[in-house]
Amino acid sequence: MKNGREIELAERIIQLDLLRDELYEELLKTFGSRTHEFLRAVQNRPKSPTERSPQPKALTR
Repeated sequence: MKNGREIELAERIIQLDLLRDELYEELLKTFGSRTHEFLRAVQNRPKSPTERSPQPKALTR
């Protein structure tokens, strides 16, 4: 097994995956079968110069 940093990263990925599933379920309640289409439209929309992507939080040791 790798050191603690790799385990921490793997655990964080798992947490993000579970959160993603939870959030997707919320969108499904609103958009139903069009959820995927809605996500792609939001993902591909032009960003305004003042809009920035959220920065991931650094992992603490």
